[in-house]
Amino acid sequence: MKKRFVLSCTVLAAMTTHVVRAEPLSKLGPLMAVPDKVVLQDDFSKSKLLEKGVWQVRQGTRWAIEDGVLKGQQSSPEYQAKKKDHFGYEARISIPVTPREFVASFSFRFLEGQETSIVPFIEFGHHVCRIRFSKEGTSLLSDHEVMKLAEAKNFIWQSGKWYHALAEMKDGEFIFQIADGPTLYAQRDSFKSAITSGGNRFGVAGPKKGRVELDNMTIWTVKQETQSAWEKRKASFPDFDPIQVKAPRSKKAPAPKKKARPIPPTRPFDAPGTPTFTRLDGKPGVNPSADVDGDFLIGPDYIPAPELKVVEGVPQGTVHQFSIDSKDGTIYNPGIARDVFGKVDPDNPKTLIVETHAIDYKRTITVYIPAQYQPGSAAPFIVTHDGPKVVGKPSMRLPHILDNLIAQSRVPAMIAIMIANGGGDAQGHERGREYDNMSGLFAEYIETHVLPQVEKKYKVKLTKDPDGRAAMGSSSGGSAALIMGWFRPDLYHRVLTTSGTFVNQAWPFDPKYPDGAWGFHKTLIPNSEVKPLRIFLAVGDHDLLDPNVMRDDMHDWVEANNRMAKVLKAKGYHYQYLYCLNARHGIGNAKAQILPHALEWLWKDYPASSAK
Repeated sequence: MKKRFVLSCTVLAAMTTHVVRAEPLSKLGPLMAVPDKVVLQDDFSKSKLLEKGVWQVRQGTRWAIEDGVLKGQQSSPEYQAKKKDHFGYEARISIPVTPREFVASFSFRFLEGQETSIVPFIEFGHHVCRIRFSKEGTSLLSDHEVMKLAEAKNFIWQSGKWYHALAEMKDGEFIFQIADGPTLYAQRDSFKSAITSGGNRFGVAGPKKGRVELDNMTIWTVKQETQSAWEKRKASFPDFDPIQVKAPRSKKAPAPKKKARPIPPTRPFDAPGTPTFTRLDGKPGVNPSADVDGDFLIGPDYIPAPELKVVEGVPQGTVHQFSIDSKDGTIYNPGIARDVFGKVDPDNPKTLIVETHAIDYKRTITVYIPAQYQPGSAAPFIVTHDGPKVVGKPSMRLPHILDNLIAQSRVPAMIAIMIANGGGDAQGHERGREYDNMSGLFAEYIETHVLPQVEKKYKVKLTKDPDGRAAMGSSSGGSAALIMGWFRPDLYHRVLTTSGTFVNQAWPFDPKYPDGAWGFHKTLIPNSEVKPLRIFLAVGDHDLLDPNVMRDDMHDWVEANNRMAKVLKAKGYHYQYLYCLNARHGIGNAKAQILPHALEWLWKDYPASSAK
């Protein structure tokens, strides 16, 4: 099938039947799409930091707003010296918030440096739809630059010259106009499916070891309809047969598939030794009351809670992110990692022999501050484990839930601090060292390395009252939450767990706690005085069972959580336990229903308006 494009350039004025006249920037408008809502607008008249999540600086290159424009240059020599590839010789930046269908108006220029077979370019979707500028003309490339869909051989980029452009993408059709220059058009099925890949959306790369500048950037979503004259205008475009300009990328041989872990069996809720559950099963969307303790059966079908969504009129808190480098701290510096899982110690079947090596790592901290926070007041807060790992990609599930629960006075106006783990999982990795070991060290790390930075960076005050502090996590993050409360009840009184890893996963072996977190329900809770903890637990009926080489009868997540509920009840703790039918490890299907409820139960005895 032939594709169409239009070429408009002053040197080709004789082609009057196919020319789309370029006009000044103020009159350069969309030919196909009808703009709707503005998602980004910036003339860079004010010097400020680029908003993370909106702008994504790539390959360590350096960007700053100066003299009313956004300027980019290559990465620093220090950065380049550390890299084996992607050195950042070409200034690169992208705008991930660009919609799949859009209109984008902007000015750009390339300065100095040298072009290569790759740069300079402007693209929409990583390797999907790329405008490539060269001394041989300008081309519209697609499919990882394998196919040329349109070209303007007479349009040569000039160093230091400003160009004003308008791009449109809608329903697999793409147009790129340059004022007083060419208009390139193509239709490609890959624009529909692949434009979302790569996380890049709008992107620009300057000449090698040169600079690139942007100005007057506006991006809109588009309406369903098209411009009234679009079909007639499109019909006037000359034909252009796509050209394969290089061989398609060879696909790497697929890595050998890991042996699939057997799907755990369903553990019946009424098997011998299980708690006696109050039955709420067969009632999708129904949770137990937030006013009661005890054991409850829910599922097998679930309905996501309405609190997960943004509700019009509800005050929205703010979400911030920063990172902590392991090299800047004293606890967990350096980190650890392993290359292979490890072998059971022949002298002690309760532990493994694992070879580890030291690593440096960075940890992302995501902070939610409610709209109702009063500056100067000491706010209650919740620490969550396994927080988002990437700066610029915060998870909004918990912030949306808290926005709604706080507005309904079902929980206090709390701050949420979502802490990414140090990497890896289980014995021999940093995450396992932080989450599964039976000590107060991770609570101390958070107290000394994380909370002071949160207070300093965002001008908030966090309560010292342990009754106003909660810890939450899933899997090993759940065991970490309880470990924090158990070993540091002077810091935390509230614990929320899902699929809690109350099994023997501690490493290295500690003779004081030979059973790891399995010891909570085996010896620690039964043989200790009641601590001032309020504990929520939930598990799936086919949660994990013996997931690795350990065969110590202490690796059944369902059994571990059932035993936890029984010993908590026997000791008189405030607890609520949800046994979730048709749910696996992490109870993802059930969590969307129960998480708002769990948070409300967790804070039920804490004044909604209190800040201590």
